[in-house]
Amino acid sequence: MKKEISRKSKADGKRRPGRGKPALGRPLKFKTAAGLQKAIDAYFDKCKEEHLPPTITGLALHLDTTRQTLMDYEYRDAFTDTVKKAKLRCENYAEIQLFKGSNVAGVIFNMKNNYGWKDKREVEHDGTMMIDVLDELEDDEDEDEEDGKGEDGEDEDRF
Repeated sequence: MKKEISRKSKADGKRRPGRGKPALGRPLKFKTAAGLQKAIDAYFDKCKEEHLPPTITGLALHLDTTRQTLMDYEYRDAFTDTVKKAKLRCENYAEIQLFKGSNVAGVIFNMKNNYGWKDKREVEHDGTMMIDVLDELEDDEDEDEEDGKGEDGEDEDRF
């Protein structure tokens, strides 16, 4: 059984699960969820004013970060709800576009790649199986054996 060692992060002094190694990487750009939420709200306001579609990539650019860094914030307890709600707002916009009918292929591509949507095929099976028995084939073979002729109509040599 492995025992998990906790460590203190230098940034906030809270204990985090780990392997006893010091926290690595850049310090967080947003120190609080409220600060991140304020920047996210500014992005959505800008989209509304400029009639732009809200996107995850657009949000990351507005926050002056990468798309992956934005997604990494989602896994931090303090920021989880904030990032999930922002993603949900972008997904909602894309979903509405499906009903408007403009370039649905692009919208579907976006939904599959950014929001986990999948094409789903449902197959129903009730557990029964039908088997057709071919009686004709058996009858034809019996007749061939009785008249002494093989499948090709030639006389068979019998031993």
